[in-house]
Amino acid sequence: MGIFWLVPALIPILGILIILICPVWSIAKWQGAKNSIEIQNNWFKFGIYSVLNIVFCLLVAFACWEGANSKTKFNEIWNFKDVQIKYDQEWTEKITYQVTVDDGDTTDSDGHVTHHSHQETRHRTDHFGPYWSRQNEYGEWKRIDSGTYAYWKNVWKDEKNTGMHKGSSAGFDRSIDGLIFECSWDRKFETIYPDTSIFTYVNKIRVSNSVFNQDKSTPQQKAKYPRPADQRNTSPVILYGGSDVSSEDILFLRRVNADLGCLKQIHTMLVLFNKDASRDVVKDVLQAWHGMDRI
Repeated sequence: MGIFWLVPALIPILGILIILICPVWSIAKWQGAKNSIEIQNNWFKFGIYSVLNIVFCLLVAFACWEGANSKTKFNEIWNFKDVQIKYDQEWTEKITYQVTVDDGDTTDSDGHVTHHSHQETRHRTDHFGPYWSRQNEYGEWKRIDSGTYAYWKNVWKDEKNTGMHKGSSAGFDRSIDGLIFECSWDRKFETIYPDTSIFTYVNKIRVSNSVFNQDKSTPQQKAKYPRPADQRNTSPVILYGGSDVSSEDILFLRRVNADLGCLKQIHTMLVLFNKDASRDVVKDVLQAWHGMDRI
């Protein structure tokens, strides 16, 4: 990749060197310059020309590189577990801040107008929370609603008071202390809190002539059977006919993925078809999901 960026940078540099070396294009003689000021202006124009050419060539190279590299980027479903939930009750904090106060204008004896202002320190009481959040096994925290917190609190049955936000306030406002409650996963499979995210990764093998590829996909196949990750569909069950799957079964499969996701980095899917579907339908799905685009 270094050569890819080196070549477009060297092309304008080579042109700059030719201008500097070639006596026909001597900078001192540009536009018939006869004195130091004109020569200095020519050097300034030469500098602007050089910088713009290098920047332009690099921008074109970046656009070409990003366009080619985008063909190798694909959406991927990541499965993991949420291992902790937290509830921060509402609390208050005294906030100190600066404001600019306008004192108006004054006019002196000569008619000159002067604007006056000064800085003042002020205080206010800000309210924070309540917040409900979850932490995944990668250590990342994200917000949830109160209903989700209540549900998993009842599943894990491990809520504890782990701290407190000590409240403060300005003036005669009332200070509010906010308790902090936390609840952790009990390490049982049947109580896993499954979670998913969509990430983009680079897969050069998929866009190359490789034994790992299926046959090339057609636009019709891709339109009829879009990749679930490209549709932001993280469900472990994909229906192309067949019976509906119960929410309990889907939750079980989500827990399987959450249990294996972080450790094995896989996403399993159960794809269901009508009982009279032919094997060709399965082949079409595989080509649409994993095959190279037909050019």
